[in-house]
Amino acid sequence: MQQKSLAYAKYWRICLADADLGKGTLKRTDIEKLNLRPGIELQHGRVGAELIQAFFQQTGQDVDEVEITIRPYIYHSYLEHGRARSSGIPEVVTPIVSQAVLDRQGRIYPNENTVIPRDILEPLDKGSFAVGAVTDLDVWLTDHDVPKFDKQTIGKRDADEWHHERWLAYLDYCKAMLNKVAAGWPEETTPFQMDECWAIVKDSDVVGASTHILALYDNIRTQAPSSPLFEKYTSEDIESPEPCLSPGSGFSLRLGHSSDTHPLADAQRDSLTHQLVSKHGEILGVNGPPGTGKTTMLLSVVASHWVRAALDGGDPPVIAAASTNNQAVTNIIDAFAKDFSTGVGPFAGRWLPDIKSFGAYFPSASKEKQSTGKYQTRSFFSTVEELSYYTRAKDEFLKAANTAYPDLIQPSVKDIGAQLQMLIQGAERKLKAIETAWPPLQLATHAMHEELGTSPAETLAARQSAVSVKDDALSEYKALMDRWEEFLGNESWLYTLLSWLPPVNRKRLLLAKSFLKRLWPVPFPDKQWSSVDQFTNEIQINVDGINEELTALKIDLQRGKKVMKAHSDAVIQWANATDCLGMETPPELRTLVACDKVADTSIRFPAFLHATHYWEARWLLEMEGALNTLAEEKTKKGAATLKKRWRRRMMLTPCIVSTFFMLPKEFSVSRYERGNFVPDYLYDFIDLLIVDEAGQVLPEVAGASFSLAKRALVIGDTLQLEPIWSMTPQVDVGNLIKANVMGHADVQANYNRIAELGKSAASGSVMEIAQRATRYHYDKDLARGMFLYEHRRCYDEIVGYCNALCYHNKLIPKRGPRGSAPGLPAMGYLHIDGKCERRGGSRANKIEAATIAEWIVHHRNWLEAKYGKQIHEIIGVVTPFGGQVAAITEACVDRGIRVGKEDGEMTVGTVHSLQGAERLLVIFSPTYSRDADGGFMDRSPSMLNVGVSRAKNNFLVFGDMSIFKPGDLGSPRGLLASFLFAEKRNDMNAS
Repeated sequence: MQQKSLAYAKYWRICLADADLGKGTLKRTDIEKLNLRPGIELQHGRVGAELIQAFFQQTGQDVDEVEITIRPYIYHSYLEHGRARSSGIPEVVTPIVSQAVLDRQGRIYPNENTVIPRDILEPLDKGSFAVGAVTDLDVWLTDHDVPKFDKQTIGKRDADEWHHERWLAYLDYCKAMLNKVAAGWPEETTPFQMDECWAIVKDSDVVGASTHILALYDNIRTQAPSSPLFEKYTSEDIESPEPCLSPGSGFSLRLGHSSDTHPLADAQRDSLTHQLVSKHGEILGVNGPPGTGKTTMLLSVVASHWVRAALDGGDPPVIAAASTNNQAVTNIIDAFAKDFSTGVGPFAGRWLPDIKSFGAYFPSASKEKQSTGKYQTRSFFSTVEELSYYTRAKDEFLKAANTAYPDLIQPSVKDIGAQLQMLIQGAERKLKAIETAWPPLQLATHAMHEELGTSPAETLAARQSAVSVKDDALSEYKALMDRWEEFLGNESWLYTLLSWLPPVNRKRLLLAKSFLKRLWPVPFPDKQWSSVDQFTNEIQINVDGINEELTALKIDLQRGKKVMKAHSDAVIQWANATDCLGMETPPELRTLVACDKVADTSIRFPAFLHATHYWEARWLLEMEGALNTLAEEKTKKGAATLKKRWRRRMMLTPCIVSTFFMLPKEFSVSRYERGNFVPDYLYDFIDLLIVDEAGQVLPEVAGASFSLAKRALVIGDTLQLEPIWSMTPQVDVGNLIKANVMGHADVQANYNRIAELGKSAASGSVMEIAQRATRYHYDKDLARGMFLYEHRRCYDEIVGYCNALCYHNKLIPKRGPRGSAPGLPAMGYLHIDGKCERRGGSRANKIEAATIAEWIVHHRNWLEAKYGKQIHEIIGVVTPFGGQVAAITEACVDRGIRVGKEDGEMTVGTVHSLQGAERLLVIFSPTYSRDADGGFMDRSPSMLNVGVSRAKNNFLVFGDMSIFKPGDLGSPRGLLASFLFAEKRNDMNAS
């Protein structure tokens, strides 16, 4: 592995460790794991001897400092647990976190990483509690420097005196930062009480959410394994894009499909093809705007790989889908359960019992129990890998197989597997026959149109007619020649003898002209005739001329017949190849694109079902040989054992789903080295890593997992919500230099370059990295990578806003308009004369919140009757501010509406709460009012892009509409105003 890749591994590891140390909201159980110290120590910046001894206990004598994290202020909520939960109030808040070092004298030296933690600053990705906004912190950090503890500046001064002076400056800095960024907190927020103690922890003692990622980064740095995909992920080279594959390419490569009713859209199909031809170590980025079928495309990617592997007869592919949070990954795992069609007939569904999904979910240990009943988790595999299940599964498999193959007499599992593979081979032959027949038809059609134009039959008929006309004309002139010669033969010999005499010659010419005028096929030539021989010559000239023209016309006719015959033969071949699709369209009118769509549902989906049962057969055969060794296998952690286990399990579920925080653990192994077992990983093992909602995934969170895979499919949208970055640019620069990703020279230029690559922990995302790493640029007007266009979720009026805001109107609305039918408008508003107020470090509008809750209560029965769903399935409420989330939640709970993240609870949150999800009706609470307006909504188009695009049927704004100015089309809010005020019926106050 290259040194640059190892440097990035170190950099991202540092950033992740910093993030784990820097949480601002804690549980009381978290505080118990920290070292709480008396306030007197905080005043002096020194700790007691017993803590010094504890922190240096396992270090060598040559170690003078250890890295620590301190929390100078601790606030406890004194709300009882249930009320605190409903209000979104955390149990403990530590509004300032500082990284520092502790020396052997007990002195604390904070560094520049002294911040208000990102998880308590708006915009929030979850929860509703905030003490301020990240923009205010950025301004503060730009204008103020953390007091430096540079020991070189001590000079001849007393070290303790110098340290105490700097420490007081540090405490003043912390107070000033908190007062500026979190103005009004906590004085205006009653349920908090400040602790007399402060907290300190040794960094190496912290076990956070990133533990498994950190361990993998450590192993990468130690082992420097071969991983072409990780090398690509860390590469700073940006190559010029290659031409995209032509439409229809890879027809026979696309072997599987997830639906028996809906084919892929053109852009989805193109993305699938480009993924299937990707190379070892390649990253393919697919830009997927809201509602454009990212999940559908993802499922067909999995289906195609699964069918291909069944066709080849080797091992099943190991496919892992991951994202940054549980919401994103459960969206994926839900799709694997409900979005694969079951099919009809004897091959429909599963032939093995109790398998309800094509995906397996590997959550954290804390979520395993609650997930087991809903998803196929680790316990699912423990259950099916038992003798009792195997026996039952084999019986049910053979029973289903006998229904599908009634003519087979007592077939074995192996026999059934072979029969299923033959069906898959037949599907591939059909696809290849179609693929092979299309180019000759294209060439023949092109040649025919080149020769005969746009109406070949008419042109050929015209050529045939022209030949007939000329042929008739030639016959007439030949007949004329025969009659003329007869005339000359009957002429008196005296005329011939005396024709030299002018009177005789004139008489002779008059008789000849009189004879010829009656027989000449066309008007007689008006010439000066001087001799009878001229008539003979004239007739012969016409014969020769017509003969020459006729020869050319016959050549044209034969050439036309030839291309028509070639086209006819190609059409016959095309018909023979495509008749299996059952299309009513005449063969000559069937396009490859049209056949591709039909093939999805009529060839590729059945092939997927056949592959499903093929892998079930293979699993039974594999289990038969493994039953006696399964107990021993569970105790082993070697690479060979785990690879075999993964391959076997992938025969049941072609994809595993996990967060990036858990994925490394699932592919960790033990390696025997010098008499001991040491940690290792299955590097370069996963056949395909799928990253979903990649625009929200931090580079450092996903990076380590790329080392485990061969290829990556990265799906996301940088125009939707960006990641929640916990790192400040100032600290980020230090971490990059510390990891040797960049040097001390040209710091700003180098930092800008790395940020532009998407690799920065303070501004990057996996989607940005993938865009720059992708070989293709599908649409030059949009971001690099592939692109999905067809939008099917929202009414046209709704997606029209997103299209204009972010996508250059390139999205293709497919659902249709809401129109003027009775009911709620697609884009509507209800003016509320509310008042925006500060709520701690956030904002709230109680009148707006109460109105929203009242409206939901008033319309609840009507909505539930209209849609046949419960209110939490119909409505989602979003707002830019955590304070308003709490206000709306309180108003709804007070009126009997359950709110939260659990089943049966309505979603009320910031736009992050609905990222990757959808609702029939979305209520947007802007919170601002005319006397308290702000620019938070306009900070980035992503906020309103996500908020609006979650709504399938109705996007309704409940707020002070005076803050929406339709003339300001350059801002997200102004553009939204132009859509809201476009029709009078959008005003719900008037209805």
